[in-house]
Amino acid sequence: MKNDKNFITQTELAKIVGVTKGAINQLAKKGLFDKCFTGKLLNKDCALTQYYTYKSKNSKIKKIIKKETDTEVKKSLVFKKDNITELAVILNDIDDPLQRMQVTKEYWQSKLNEQKYLENEGELISVESVQKQAFEAGKRTKEAITVIPERVSAILASIDDPNEIKNILRKEIDIVLGNIAESLRNETGDDI
Repeated sequence: MKNDKNFITQTELAKIVGVTKGAINQLAKKGLFDKCFTGKLLNKDCALTQYYTYKSKNSKIKKIIKKETDTEVKKSLVFKKDNITELAVILNDIDDPLQRMQVTKEYWQSKLNEQKYLENEGELISVESVQKQAFEAGKRTKEAITVIPERVSAILASIDDPNEIKNILRKEIDIVLGNIAESLRNETGDDI
């Protein structure tokens, strides 16, 4: 049977559909391919049908999740690809629309509660805070780098050797970037 082209391993199925062996293994553990196994091999047609049916249903569920999730969740940090995929897997086995809606609501509420807990514990900071800090760091970096020509232009004007010019510029840039890193380290208390 090993040479029979109608039967494939999980690794071969993973290659055919373009996913990892681990992804196929997880689906097999959930029982997706139970009716396709003959010993340790999968009936190729059965496995492909099961996989693409699952993927299609999962894709539809993800679209429903994105469409029906309320705005508060969509604006939060929890509305991300990993969580949407995890929820889609949970919902994949639920056919009742009301039950699906309840599970979805409870799932997002638990994720929002987790996010609030992490924020209160100081393990998460707001997107606005990160954006403000990044803007300030970028602004300081721009200001520090744009003064380099003013500081070194007179020195460089008198030098003919391109390597010496390059070394002076590199040294000056290193000094400026080192000063920026030091000021950020002092502000955050972190090693950069």
